[in-house]
Amino acid sequence: MTDIQILPSKPAFTNTAASMFCEAAQQAIRFRGLFTVALSGGSTPLPVYKTLASSQQADQLDWAKIHFFWGDERPVPKEFFKEDPPQLDLILLGMGGDGHTASLFPGTTILTETEAGADLVAAVFVPRLDTWRISFTPKLIKAGRQIVFLVSGAEKAGTLAQVLEGPFQPEKYPSQLFRDKAIWLTDQQAASELQGIS
Repeated sequence: MTDIQILPSKPAFTNTAASMFCEAAQQAIRFRGLFTVALSGGSTPLPVYKTLASSQQADQLDWAKIHFFWGDERPVPKEFFKEDPPQLDLILLGMGGDGHTASLFPGTTILTETEAGADLVAAVFVPRLDTWRISFTPKLIKAGRQIVFLVSGAEKAGTLAQVLEGPFQPEKYPSQLFRDKAIWLTDQQAASELQGIS
């Protein structure tokens, strides 16, 4: 079942996302001695990151035990992890207006990187942007202990409705690959076209 949390305002959206980050960090550090998190790019998470930089709750975190990774666009060493596949404690994802997440764009070959022998990180050519990107593959994202989508704004409403309630077409809406695995944190504008929400 899809976990959707609709927040009544932008500040509530931002504060809830920041609190989820802090709670996940505290739990991981308590049980495993460190916290691994993949950050999302784009404009949606920026207020969350700013809140974390000034939050009293975040001031209580042991930042020396927090390890940051990028979900796409930048190559990073993966020798850090001992598990196969690696399990990040928290993966923050955004969703584009076309349903892409990380650099998993509609119609790209990276969308098939889900089987046992698939790569964890792959280069993918994105025709719409006429450029190459480096991205976590679906296999690596699905291995995360907690996946949180941050989706806000009325311009995302139609796509979000298709991703969460439409027919399963991940080649068209790549974010659908994770719709039952992730927590979907949205504001009321982004959730305005969802039918299954009372």
